[in-house]
Amino acid sequence: MSKSIQSNHIIINASVDVAPGVAVDDHRRTLVGVVLNLFQGKPSLHKMDFFAEDAVYENPVAKSVGRTSIAGQFYGLPELFRSSVTKSAQITASDAHTTSFRVLHEFTPKLVPKTVSFDTVMTITVDAAGKITHWRDRPSAGIPDGGSGLVEWLRTKQSELTKAVLSLPNDDEEDLER
Repeated sequence: MSKSIQSNHIIINASVDVAPGVAVDDHRRTLVGVVLNLFQGKPSLHKMDFFAEDAVYENPVAKSVGRTSIAGQFYGLPELFRSSVTKSAQITASDAHTTSFRVLHEFTPKLVPKTVSFDTVMTITVDAAGKITHWRDRPSAGIPDGGSGLVEWLRTKQSELTKAVLSLPNDDEEDLER
């Protein structure tokens, strides 16, 4: 008797393109696929299990510390966006601990039906267990690291607010209902 895979366990982007000369294993491709799924507004508790409990996600406007906080960022996307589509993605570098990939992504907000494109470079760092410990998302043109204490405080507070406003599923059954 075969057991069917729950729809929220399917990672639809695990076959991402790899740049010539870059070697990447299937597990790392899966992790990139999980990240791309999150950006397409397809989060699940199963996909969040690919993150270490104390993982960090940071982009130019938010910094989430902890798997629950990261989940809050991505469970919120379907509430804010009519569509969220990855137009292209390519793994550009990979070593024992990090994988970088370039992504062209389009978001269409619900309130303003104008599509916005983002060309970003994402880097994930993994631990010895193969879980994502750090995920960094930066515009491909690059932005400076760090910033003032105020900027860092605002990025962290934005993430905390998102997590507080949105409810996360408690189990797979609630997750499937979303």
